[in-house]
Amino acid sequence: MSILTARKIDPSMRIVAAASSAANVSKLKRAGADVVISPHTLGGKLIVKSVLSEDDDEAANVLADLS
Repeated sequence: MSILTARKIDPSMRIVAAASSAANVSKLKRAGADVVISPHTLGGKLIVKSVLSEDDDEAANVLADLS
């Protein structure tokens, strides 16, 4: 795994990984990732916020808050 290689090269390196599924989040953390992002989870939360919001631009607002 690239996480293990990166950690070996520089133990203090900040490693951010993207999980392809919820099951992989814990695996990436165990491998040494400092932060694990799940695009599927983020997308799901964005959809729910958009559905529950009366603001038509809620999705754009959430994405703007992420940057």
